[in-house]
Order: sequence, then structure tokens, then C-alpha cells
Amino acid sequence: MDFLNNKNFIIALSVFIVVVIFVLGLILYFNHADLNKTNPSVKKVLAIIPGFNNRLKQAEQMNEVQRQQKLIEEEKNKLKAEWDNIEKKKQELKVKEQELNNREQELKLKESELLATRAKLETNLKNIKDISQYYELMDPGNAAKIFATMDDELIIQIFQNMKKESVSQILSALDPKKAASITKKMSGI
Repeated sequence: MDFLNNKNFIIALSVFIVVVIFVLGLILYFNHADLNKTNPSVKKVLAIIPGFNNRLKQAEQMNEVQRQQKLIEEEKNKLKAEWDNIEKKKQELKVKEQELNNREQELKLKESELLATRAKLETNLKNIKDISQYYELMDPGNAAKIFATMDDELIIQIFQNMKKESVSQILSALDPKKAASITKKMSGI
């Protein structure tokens, strides 16, 4: 029986040593391993063991913290991308605004040029109307002598502001070639 007891003792001691080694291995593993990657069924078994239960909770908390940090980092990256996009749009708007300001200046310049041209044309038109009245009052023969030396375009403008009777009398007093040229131009042919 001593042998049997010795044999049982040796078996018990061997089992005890294996269990201690196993427990030490688990302790080392769980101190250095990522418990969040551990199989869920293994986690359930380990949760029963008092020391490991706390370690599992800590690992889950760390995992949650890391997940939150990752989400925060992702949000930071999204915000940075949005901010960069806003800055880019802001620069584009500044360029567009400058272009609009330049065009506005160009338009103001053109407007002032057009107003000056319009004033000049109105003055010219008034002058032509006044001149037309003078020629209407003149003898058609004398007016024809003066028109013979003028440019056809000016004559046409003056005629357009005169009464038809006066124009026909002056045309009949003009050189026939000059009268034909003016008539042709007035018709648009």
C-alpha cells in the first residue's frame, strides 16, 4: 500500500504540477495576449475563474476605449477633410470674387465709354437735325451745290431728318450721278 500510496502521491503530484503549469501558462498568456481576440466560449470559461474575470473586464474596457479612440480619430480625419474642402472652396470663392470684381470694373469702364459714345451720338443727332432744318430753309439749288462736296453718308443722315418735299427738290438739283449714288445707298441696295 505504501507503493500504491506512493503511486497515488506521484500521480496527484504530477496532476498538481500540470495544473500549476497550466495555470501559470494561462496567467502568462492572458497578461501578454489580446483577450479581445480570444474565442467567446473560452472567455465564458475563464470568466468563472476569479482572477481572470477581472482581466477579461479590463480587456473589454480597453477594447471599448480603443474603439472609441478609433472612432474619434476617424471623425477627426473626416473633419480635417471637410475643413480642407472648405478652405479649398474658400480660396476658389476668393478667386471668383476677384474675377467678378475685375469684370465689374471692366463693365463700369465699358458703361462709361458707352455713355460717352451715346452722348456724342445724341449730340451728333441733334446737330444733324439742326443742320437738316437749315437745309430745308435753303434754296434747293444752293443746298445741292453744298451737298455735291459732302460725303454720301452725311447727306443721307441729313436727308433722313428732312421733309420729303425738300429732299426731292435737292436731289433733283444735284448732279445725276451723285443723286443716283445717294438714292442707291438710301435704299440699302
